[in-house]
Amino acid sequence: MAAKVRETGIAAIGAIPVSWKLERLNNVAELFGRIGWQGLTSDEYTDEGAYLVTGTDFRDGYIDWSSCVHVSEDRWEEAWQIKLQEGDLLISKDGTIGKLAIVSDLPGHASLNSGLMRIVPRSNGYITKYLYYVLQTDVFYDWYREIDAGASTIKHLFQGDFIHFVYPSPPIEEQEAIAEELDKRTKELDHAINLVSRQLETLDGYRKSLIQETVTKGLNHNAKLKPSGIDWIGDIPLGFCS
Repeated sequence: MAAKVRETGIAAIGAIPVSWKLERLNNVAELFGRIGWQGLTSDEYTDEGAYLVTGTDFRDGYIDWSSCVHVSEDRWEEAWQIKLQEGDLLISKDGTIGKLAIVSDLPGHASLNSGLMRIVPRSNGYITKYLYYVLQTDVFYDWYREIDAGASTIKHLFQGDFIHFVYPSPPIEEQEAIAEELDKRTKELDHAINLVSRQLETLDGYRKSLIQETVTKGLNHNAKLKPSGIDWIGDIPLGFCS
C-alpha cells in the first residue's frame, strides 16, 4: 500500500509522505563562518600547527587533510565558532557554491577559511549524512537560484539567507535508512562512472591515434615509409612530399 502524501507547494520538493515535515535549517542547526578572516592573511600560513580547511581540500565529500595549509595555534584559538569537530558538515559559500564535506578522521586542531561555512546540529534534529545528500539536490539549488536572482555576478551564499533554507525532513530513523541506502547506491554508481570514464579516456586516445596515423601515414598501411625529419610526425609514406 502506497504511503499517504501531502503537497508542499515547493516545486523542487513536490509531495512528501504525511509522516515527514518541512524543516527550516535554523530550527535544527547553527551556522558559523570566519568573519572577515579575523585579519588572517596567506602570509600567516605555516607548515605546522592547526589545519586550515579550504574548499580545494574537499575530496569526494570528505577532507584531504594532507592538502591543507596550517596556521598557528593562537589563530585557531581565537574563534571557537569555527573550531572543527568530528562529524561537522561544511559547505562552500563563495566561488563554487555548495561544495560539501563531512569532517572525518580529524587529525588535530582545525579551522575554516573565509570561503566555507560550518553547519552544526542544535540537537538530534537531523542526520548529518542525510542533510549532506539534501544539499546536493535541486531542493537546495532551486532555492539558492531564487534567493540569488538579481544579485551581482559575484556568487555568495549568505548565512542570513541560508538559515531560512527549507527542506523535507523524515523521522530520524528514516533519515538514517535513507543515508545508508544512498551511501551504498552512490558508491556503486561512482564505481560505474569511474569505469566508464576510463573507457572514454581509452576511446579518446584511440580516436587521436587514428587521426594522427591517418594524416601522417595515409590509408595504405603497407606503404613504404621514409623519415620525415620532424620528431612529432615520424615516418611518412614515400609518396608524401617533405
